[in-house]
Amino acid sequence: MSKSPLEVLKTGISRLKSETETRKQHILSQLLRKEKVSDIDENWLDNDANLVDEEAIIEFLDKASDYEHALAQLNTHQKSVVERLTDLGGGLKSAVGIKKKR
Repeated sequence: MSKSPLEVLKTGISRLKSETETRKQHILSQLLRKEKVSDIDENWLDNDANLVDEEAIIEFLDKASDYEHALAQLNTHQKSVVERLTDLGGGLKSAVGIKKKR
């Protein structure tokens, strides 16, 4: 049985978290030791490692009574986040409303 679009997104964020965790913990431990952190690491921590947007989108879609309607309400940036998580979660393209012609 195939996963629901929401399950695919949850798998995607889980994979994203595991991919970022080691580097994130290393940088955070440097900060705790009051060591200098490079601008690149600081920028990465503030942007790529910050998964607040991804988590908020999943929560919004999870709480929606109609997934497709909620998906249509997302802005362009949010839809690109859904596409990224979909790819990481297994590639279910219909999770972002892209339907293939038969």
